[in-house]
Amino acid sequence: MLDESAIEELIAILSKEYKINYDLLKLGQDKKEVIKAEDIDRLEEIVEQEEELLERLARLEEQRQNLLAGTALSDIIEGLEPELAEKLTELRNKLVVVIEELAHVSHLNSNLIQDSLKITNFNLQLLTNNPGQNTYNKSGSDNNQKGSSIINHKA
Repeated sequence: MLDESAIEELIAILSKEYKINYDLLKLGQDKKEVIKAEDIDRLEEIVEQEEELLERLARLEEQRQNLLAGTALSDIIEGLEPELAEKLTELRNKLVVVIEELAHVSHLNSNLIQDSLKITNFNLQLLTNNPGQNTYNKSGSDNNQKGSSIINHKA
């Protein structure tokens, strides 16, 4: 069982983890709009910010795991006085909600990026008059059919 100072440290770590996850959620929501606007420069900035936050989150998670030494948070909550148990339960619930929202936004952004890539590939195929066939056939010779293209490949 953790002593009172360890519990306070745990609360501090979980609070920081919540804040970082909340910040990641906000960045994810911003990313959604940036993807729609096709603002690559801003997208790169957001990804860099996310990477920094994820590094901080990983360090906090390592601290939390070291502090808990393999004990489940629910087991710790059960052995606490009601006031601390309620505080930790509330914090855990807030973390679960923000992580679920973050997962949803991340999934949506992933789908938006995939759709954007499909559109880009389709446009490239139209511009190069390449219907997506293989470049070489089984014998290793050129399989591309010569056709007109909007893009000059030799340029």
